[in-house]
Amino acid sequence: MSIIDARVRLPQELRPTPTYAAPSRQTEQYDKILQLTDKMNTGRLTDLLQAMDAEGIDQAVMHAESEGGESAEALNEALCRVLAEHPSRFTGIGCVDISESRPTRIARQTASIADLGLLGITLQSAFFGLDIDDRRLYPMYSRAEELGLIVAVQRASLTAGCTRCVTNGRSCWIRWPVTSPT
Repeated sequence: MSIIDARVRLPQELRPTPTYAAPSRQTEQYDKILQLTDKMNTGRLTDLLQAMDAEGIDQAVMHAESEGGESAEALNEALCRVLAEHPSRFTGIGCVDISESRPTRIARQTASIADLGLLGITLQSAFFGLDIDDRRLYPMYSRAEELGLIVAVQRASLTAGCTRCVTNGRSCWIRWPVTSPT
């Protein structure tokens, strides 16, 4: 039986920006509980491959996730380099620039993802203040459907997908992103 990890992130060392930086409002809860920023900045491809081997994971779907500020084209190119170097270990899902959500641009970027041979698009619209059903995303969804691409949606809101917990006597909310193909 093969084990496939359905969502690993393009390691920071391979991204256009060498250090992970997102607005603190996006990362504060993750950092309080999971020390996410530190983990992102210390994660390396060699460490990922070693962890996969140690856990018996045969293959992973690597996502070129964008929380903003990095070029989708550069992220997709970096992802393709990993796929070329490790074709038996990784398949890939690219991203589009939705910060400037011009419908025709997003549709063209979607087509370029198919041209690169990627499986689909990862969408983190909440980081850009967009709902997943925002009309500006319709051309992307339409083009993805035409081209047979999946759309992996990470959905986040202030309370949906959150768990209330108490840590060291303090109450907090942990937001758990959910990714699923549609």
